Amino acid sequence: MSLQKNKIKLIKSSIISNSKGNVVKLWSIKKFPKKSIKEIYFTNIKKNMIKGWKMHTKADLILFVISGKVKFFYKSKNESFCKTEVISSNKICGLVIPKNNWFAFKGIYKNQSIVMSCSSIIHNPKESVTKNFNYKNLKIRGLK
Repeated sequence: MSLQKNKIKLIKSSIISNSKGNVVKLWSIKKFPKKSIKEIYFTNIKKNMIKGWKMHTKADLILFVISGKVKFFYKSKNESFCKTEVISSNKICGLVIPKNNWFAFKGIYKNQSIVMSCSSIIHNPKESVTKNFNYKNLKIRGLK
């Protein structure tokens, strides 16, 4: 994906209005290079469950909430604090997580939520690092 300056950011999706039901445009080749997505997978997350911390060392990711509501926690490799963002299927946007950044997420919808992950590489379990998520010791800062 070749993401600029290793920065975590939100990307907005466009909504195309239709009287029979709206269409959500998640992706455009105008925003990202053609070869930037190698794999797409879906992750289910139950209410109040947390997945993470995870850091990919080679993969850039873009995460979309397809169903439900999810709270994301993320920080750069060298930061002592983290930022949060709540994304729901009612607020369709992508969270760009470049390689070498930590992230975790928590299901906050009444039922399970579904996160779609677009990866710049084919899955390789050796290229990511996982550690326990300690919610009580988090230092959180809002988005700027």
